[in-house]
Amino acid sequence: MDRKMRYESIKHDFKINNIYKNFNGSSYKLLEKFSEGAFFMQNITIGEYLVAIGVELFKRYPVDERPNENNTEISIEWQHGRYLGKSILDIDMYSLKNEFAPEHEVSVKVR
Repeated sequence: MDRKMRYESIKHDFKINNIYKNFNGSSYKLLEKFSEGAFFMQNITIGEYLVAIGVELFKRYPVDERPNENNTEISIEWQHGRYLGKSILDIDMYSLKNEFAPEHEVSVKVR
């Protein structure tokens, strides 16, 4: 029988180049922060790139127990992911930045 788990959000300052684990056991490297809510990451377990939207850090422990170092896991989760494949050469970073980091839009002036 699966145990019921409690999830508590942890305030965290995510850093580029850090590696974060998620609850499914995969590890993700944060490559770029488009905004506080959208990160460009690589699943280093399988090599796939993605934009993770709504990333948060959580601690998880059994509902009927107090959290301690033996029963608590800390991992990331996100609300939505856009999975981009394994080839960085196939990813249009310009379009992703314009979509997820609008303050970085490049305007072209025509004379």
